[in-house]
Amino acid sequence: MIWDSDFEQKVILIVIDKGVMALILLFAGIFANYLLEKFKSEQSLDAELSKLRVNKIGECFGIHSKYGKLLNGFIDALNEYRNSTMNDEQIIEKLSPKIKELKESKKEVELITASHRFWLGDEIYEEALRFNKTFPNFCDVFHKGNFKRCVELKMNMEKEMLDVDEVMRMIRRKIKKSKKGK
Repeated sequence: MIWDSDFEQKVILIVIDKGVMALILLFAGIFANYLLEKFKSEQSLDAELSKLRVNKIGECFGIHSKYGKLLNGFIDALNEYRNSTMNDEQIIEKLSPKIKELKESKKEVELITASHRFWLGDEIYEEALRFNKTFPNFCDVFHKGNFKRCVELKMNMEKEMLDVDEVMRMIRRKIKKSKKGK
């Protein structure tokens, strides 16, 4: 049987054409798999960093909460003593240990806020600093015996806490937006 050279060339062209097409599809598949794995690893890293950030923010707010409870206890005791027959010097003497405890807690708050600055981000960090700045005024006012002003400063601190709550709502909105975007 004599092969038609024209037919032979067509078969060779078809084989080469299909081989080139298979190679192109193979490389496209490998490249798509590479991109998919890269995307998965980035997503995994983002998820782990987000978990770590949430834990660090939780630690920071846990310390802030402990400090807030101490401060509330102090103000309650101050109000109780003010309504009693004690004079200012007796009140200061009676509450000095609580002020010392508050100062220690305040140092802990400042330390954790500074050490977690990266995890808190600029907005939350600025809010925490603003809240922390009211405490020195509070101690000075207390030691001067201006107890009414102590209560006013405490109310201002609570107002600052509401601003921190607003930052937390903002974070939740950002998280929702980022989930919708992905």
